[in-house]
Amino acid sequence: MRFLSSDHHFFHHNILKYEAAHRPFRDVEEMNEALIARWNERVGADDEVVYLGDFAFGRAATPERVREVLARLNGRKRLVRGNHDPRPALCLELGFERVDDELALTLEGWGEEVRLCHYPLGEGERTQGRPAPDGRWLLHGHVHGLWRVRPELKMVNLSVEAWGLAPASEREVVDLICASV
Repeated sequence: MRFLSSDHHFFHHNILKYEAAHRPFRDVEEMNEALIARWNERVGADDEVVYLGDFAFGRAATPERVREVLARLNGRKRLVRGNHDPRPALCLELGFERVDDELALTLEGWGEEVRLCHYPLGEGERTQGRPAPDGRWLLHGHVHGLWRVRPELKMVNLSVEAWGLAPASEREVVDLICASV
């Protein structure tokens, strides 16, 4: 199976304030453990996760600690880098199997190619209000709990706050797109 997710912000203390409505944790350690547990409840060892950026953030997110968290998470992990992710070579060293800045995939059950990147873009711009000019659906993160789907813009937000703090299955994403057209 394939799963999609973004914006876990492992080790990021301030995300507990910024997203308090979605992250009801006492501290970052409790948050990290809950996010790992929720990931592993959904994702199996042989599954693929396309991760749309901002995996970890902050001074406590040392390469060693990030590598340790990645190793605890089930599945093969492919990264589409976000604004808080390091250079591609380091991302590979940390445990991601592949690193891209943008990606195109055909989702099983949808049959059309979708575009994947960290930001809710309109052709190369960090905007939140313009659909991609090529007409494809855009799967992104970055906006955390602001919305799950914007059908008028053909955008699906894969930030963990929009999906119960767990990765979304490809089937769930396809069902959401189908319900939105």
